[in-house]
Amino acid sequence: MHGGGISYAYGFWSLVVANIVLFLFFILSFLAPVKKREWRSMGVTIAFIIALFTEMYGFPLTIYILTAILGSRYPALNPFAHESGHLWVTFLGGGVVTLALIHIVSNGLMIAGFFIMASGWKRVHGAKGGLVTEGVYAHVRHPQYSGLF
Repeated sequence: MHGGGISYAYGFWSLVVANIVLFLFFILSFLAPVKKREWRSMGVTIAFIIALFTEMYGFPLTIYILTAILGSRYPALNPFAHESGHLWVTFLGGGVVTLALIHIVSNGLMIAGFFIMASGWKRVHGAKGGLVTEGVYAHVRHPQYSGLF
């Protein structure tokens, strides 16, 4: 708790460092770069890992930047509060009911995405190397990408 009874859910820098070290250890153990081109690609991967854990446990960079832009329209935004981590809830007025509805919609979209991907994979593996044009492939060229999206 910081002044005014505000609880912060970020700033766990030891957790940031521990996760970065752990993930880089595993990545570099299995995918040790040798050539200059491989090191360049690994540099992008390392930057991604650092950014991922910095935003996850250190400070919410996206929300921090959006707070500066949207702060006058949404004065309730607190970039360091865990509750502000879901911007749709903030934009739709907040509250427990809004949070529950957002989670239901989000989970529904994720489940639908898994079904789209599974349907695509089932068709591809069932075709045994043949061209697939029926089922989900009659509507979408890459159902795996659509499912992930």
